[in-house]
Amino acid sequence: MSLNTTALLSQLSLQTTQNYVERHLPSLARPSEQDASSTSSSDVSLAAGTDVDWQRGTNIHTLDEDILLLILSLLDTDDLVACKRSCRLLSRVVANDARLQYALALSASGMVDGPPGEIVLGERIERLEAHRARMTRLVRNTAFSCEEHVWSRSEQRVQVLVCDRTVFYAVATGAGSYNVEIRSPGAAPRLVTVQLREDACFQAADISQDLLIVGEIDVMSDGPRLKMHLLSIKTGKPHPAAAAPWIGVECERATESPVHIFREKVVWQRCQSDPQAERDVEVWNWQTCELVWRHAFRPQVSYLFLDDNHLIVTAYRQEAVMIYALCEEGAASANGDAEPLLTLELPLGAFRCAVHYDDRSRIHRSSAIGGLPFVPDPALAVTAIRFSIYAPELSMALLLIPGATFYEQLRIGRAENGPRSRKVFWHEWAPKGALLLNMSSPLLVGRISFNTCGSRIALITQKTSLLYRKVSLEVVILDLCSRAVQAVINSRQLKGRNTHRTMSSDDASLLQFSTLRATTSHVFSVGPGLHCPDRHCPTMISMDDDGFIVMNEWEPPYQQRSGFGYQAFTYKTRGGGIS
Repeated sequence: MSLNTTALLSQLSLQTTQNYVERHLPSLARPSEQDASSTSSSDVSLAAGTDVDWQRGTNIHTLDEDILLLILSLLDTDDLVACKRSCRLLSRVVANDARLQYALALSASGMVDGPPGEIVLGERIERLEAHRARMTRLVRNTAFSCEEHVWSRSEQRVQVLVCDRTVFYAVATGAGSYNVEIRSPGAAPRLVTVQLREDACFQAADISQDLLIVGEIDVMSDGPRLKMHLLSIKTGKPHPAAAAPWIGVECERATESPVHIFREKVVWQRCQSDPQAERDVEVWNWQTCELVWRHAFRPQVSYLFLDDNHLIVTAYRQEAVMIYALCEEGAASANGDAEPLLTLELPLGAFRCAVHYDDRSRIHRSSAIGGLPFVPDPALAVTAIRFSIYAPELSMALLLIPGATFYEQLRIGRAENGPRSRKVFWHEWAPKGALLLNMSSPLLVGRISFNTCGSRIALITQKTSLLYRKVSLEVVILDLCSRAVQAVINSRQLKGRNTHRTMSSDDASLLQFSTLRATTSHVFSVGPGLHCPDRHCPTMISMDDDGFIVMNEWEPPYQQRSGFGYQAFTYKTRGGGIS
């Protein structure tokens, strides 16, 4: 780069560069006929712009390559792909730049770059390639390996917790401890002893952080208080990364305070003896054992992390989904009356909405990928909201909201209202920004607890054979990622290529409401059939990147001395990467 160009770029502000992109991007270069014919439908407007402004855009070929790289680095991945497809010059520039190639590979993997750190670009690319090689490709008639196990009924108190596809089966010994059997697919079972009383409640787990949280009544306290023990999964002892072995929470019963973990943060609620009294939802840093955020809500409240800086809450009339900003540590006392940044209204007639995937808080997911310099893209992560509605009869609904919808509405709110709270009505955000399912559909097994995994969620369908009068159960994987949908469309168009075994249109229509619609791009992939032991029924399904696990119980609803079992399914891969 010449000295004059360097001096010029040093004086360019970000706004000036963005204006330059807006002025020149629609007319970068005229694509060849061959390139134009291969341009996807999403790039039609860009191709049209290049024809209209061809004369004005011919000077793009005279720009220094460093300036082109500066412009391309400001684009998101969709625009970057559009430029690459529409112009041979830009395609060559992108192909020759490792950082732009890394950005495209991250997007294709559903990842975003992590903190800068000390890891150089070359090592980041190598780790990303290794990570993609471990990910699976869903193909037609996807094959699964299956592991099964059944625990017999126990006379002792039993608790079951699931994180990703790892099962924690805890049995009280009657001598002031629990024997915890830990089972993961493809690994030998492990046994850990936790020295806690029988009234202890196993609250949450995070495999990626080796963290197990167990609530226990503090008998030495003057008032009702729980000790939230921060334990290592490997040893059953206090976690070495925690500043204290436990955190005190004002609550009479551990079962009333669902716990969720997201990296170094954990959220729970303080419960009073009066069922009508307000409850404080608290966010703590479990490593420093310091309070991060606190807010009082009415008793009917649910919560879940959106990301490091935002908390999703349903409360009050339970007719809306609210997003709160989490303050910095040390300022928790100042946000007790904080207004939500964003309120997304549910459809008219909705009530009893909750963001919990499991009302007993027994299913959890890991919140980090250890040792990697990139993290899952939060814009692809799906949040599931349950609520009841008359449409036209009383039904249970499940609303799946991609992270991109939350972030877009937050962006609009910042542009229009600044720090003020913003309320958005259902018809303004949901029809194209979420997917609404009818959980009362006869096709679905009701009252199944679940978690989401990125853009995917697993459901269990049921069909009755007219010939044998027998109910067959099948797992269906729902993916809201636009790339996954496009991959299915492309595979159908290419003869001889393996495709997803997708749900029929008739069955898919049974999962929709006839009078209420909210649909974003999605695809239903049919998974394996289920075969539960005698008198057992499926009650939980949990996913990770490598497969899913279905928990079944002996004659549910949940009883702490009944038998439990599971079927763990692992994708059999064919090739690398995700289609």
